[in-house]
Amino acid sequence: VFKGFTGSICVIFLMLPLLQTIFKRLILKKDFEMSMPFDYVYPFKVDTWGIFLVAYFVQIIAILIIVLAYLGTDLLLIVLCSFVSTLFKILGHDLLHMKPTNKKRIDNNTVEYDQTEKILDDWVQRHQRAISLISELNKIFDRVTFVNLLFATLSICFYALSCKAATGTEEIMTKGGALISILLVVLLTCYCSEMLNSASAAIGDAALENPWLDGDKSYITKMCIILMRSQKPCSLTSYYAPISLKTFTKVLSSTWSYFSLVNTFYDASDN
Repeated sequence: VFKGFTGSICVIFLMLPLLQTIFKRLILKKDFEMSMPFDYVYPFKVDTWGIFLVAYFVQIIAILIIVLAYLGTDLLLIVLCSFVSTLFKILGHDLLHMKPTNKKRIDNNTVEYDQTEKILDDWVQRHQRAISLISELNKIFDRVTFVNLLFATLSICFYALSCKAATGTEEIMTKGGALISILLVVLLTCYCSEMLNSASAAIGDAALENPWLDGDKSYITKMCIILMRSQKPCSLTSYYAPISLKTFTKVLSSTWSYFSLVNTFYDASDN
């Protein structure tokens, strides 16, 4: 949904000025200035169709490179977070249905005891691997996430102001679509981090529901360590600050404050 919506907004943003120029100059025969997705200053005049189409094509290529660079990074982060969250849920399911190790309860069967104990040891290694994956994700995306959250507030604020100052329907559509796309990026990033937090914290709930008190001392000790570790859930970070849905509400709150301030100056300048 996010990819489709963002792609649709990008197509509208890129093609609407071209369609508007073609409609007004060729069909309505009006003396309409050739418009592009972004305002431009070139060392030559864009007053012929050949120069206009070449310049328009260059702008499209430049915009697509930037959009795909940011969008690809965000989509990769979302997919990786979904995979790791699924891994934590599988670990929780396996831990919940794990049989406690106890030699007395399995009639001193050493082979069966060793196999059952090996299952728990393998589970611990998988859990440690999942936690290390979160650490690797944060090392890779920590600064990217920080930059996205830092500039999201300013971008949303000024896109909202652009929507207010817009005079045409097409301008409102493009600016409003870009505004919603930025909000979706921030929301999905915060939601993925919240999903990781919940999935990793659920390991503790699975350990509590496991009949671990029926196990021997070694099994109980390992389960206690698992419970202690699950008290610190994993999540994405932005320069070591954990991200959650509360982060999204803080971004919205900060955006509204900045927008109110900028809007006040804008109204004062109009008056």
